[in-house]
Amino acid sequence: MTTELPEGVSLDELYVVPGSKMLHSDDCQHQTEQKIATMRPATSAEVDQLELCKSCRRVLSGSRRRYFTSFEDALEAFQAPLENRPRMRDIAGRPDRSVIWIPPSSSYIAVAPAQGAASTAEFYKSYVAHRVDGVLTREELPVAYEVSDGGTRKPAERERGVCTSCYLELLPSGRCGECD
Repeated sequence: MTTELPEGVSLDELYVVPGSKMLHSDDCQHQTEQKIATMRPATSAEVDQLELCKSCRRVLSGSRRRYFTSFEDALEAFQAPLENRPRMRDIAGRPDRSVIWIPPSSSYIAVAPAQGAASTAEFYKSYVAHRVDGVLTREELPVAYEVSDGGTRKPAERERGVCTSCYLELLPSGRCGECD
């Protein structure tokens, strides 16, 4: 069995984690920091024998996270409301020691202590989900706007439901920006 790779993907973009029965990209969102450290390039025999992780297939097909070297750059790319940025910066703390990214859905900014580590905070336009003493906390931000059909801005309505897997607010589509 030869693994069918997404168009434009070369063998040198595929990795194996010892003990795993799948191929991965170097940006696999399911691997822990410790497992990422043990990744090694896949051999051609492993590419012939192992399946490609579904999440990595999406990543290699172009649905990659956008990484940032500074929280300020991420805030600008995300176009977070200016009024919410001071509190977002306070919560982010010292992002110079963190991994900062925006997922393919562009629904939030995530901050984690290292590649492969779980995010410690996710910054949406109208709220932040972050850990306080190990407990996931949702903090509403001062400004929350959405565009109505007429193109005018109005306060956002908040009751969208919560994902049963990660407990974050669902997108307006009813899908989870983290899990879907």
